Amino acid sequence: MENIIKRRKSENVGPLGIMRRGFDDLFDDFFNEFGISPYRWGREARMDFVPKMDITESDKEYNLAVELPGMDKKDIEIDLTDDVLTIKGEKKTERKEEGKGRYHFERSYGSFSRSVTLPSNIKDEEIAADFKNGVLHVTLPKAEPAKSHSKKVQIKAE
Repeated sequence: MENIIKRRKSENVGPLGIMRRGFDDLFDDFFNEFGISPYRWGREARMDFVPKMDITESDKEYNLAVELPGMDKKDIEIDLTDDVLTIKGEKKTERKEEGKGRYHFERSYGSFSRSVTLPSNIKDEEIAADFKNGVLHVTLPKAEPAKSHSKKVQIKAE
């Protein structure tokens, strides 16, 4: 804790700024530890979105479900490089309200990138993605396991 205070004092912020940042760190650490909040607030008042991802497996395929509320299909990109599947995107929200004697304008921006290393038994050419009701579903079909065959080899004696 002393190192944090020394570092922050050198940033030319007063005691209240140091205390505020300490509370920010405390709450960020607490909520991130339990996965309660999907947002991480940075020092620059920028929001980074960390979507929840579920991975399930059946006999024939792996399925990923990624929660992306408020996003559009056009803002999401899926890339497969070697055995790493990367899902990334950017969330932009603007809200404006005007009324009698008041004006309210709010913006939030955030980007995310989630990568998963896939097993080697995936049929790359058959990967499919579907986006509906704020949830991205990615289906990763499994390749047929190599059929093992055995053969007895006769040993010749001399």
